[in-house]
Amino acid sequence: MCVSSHTGFDQEASAVLMARLASHKMETEDDFDATRWLDRALIRLAQVCLRVCVCVCVVDGAFMRLAQERAHARVRSDLAS
Repeated sequence: MCVSSHTGFDQEASAVLMARLASHKMETEDDFDATRWLDRALIRLAQVCLRVCVCVCVVDGAFMRLAQERAHARVRSDLAS
């Protein structure tokens, strides 16, 4: 079992669930493209994860630190040129 200690996300269980859903859809839908469906599902998952990461960064104050670091980098770059 591969469970993330931070989120409790079980990768193996999610892979089994996605495989079972794809198998069920292949059996019940006439024109089902499993590869396309899995690609879209993974893209949606990645988008959700990105939103969660952004929220966590904002809550932790990391967003402000990142913005400050980028601003300082721009100033240094402008001074160098």
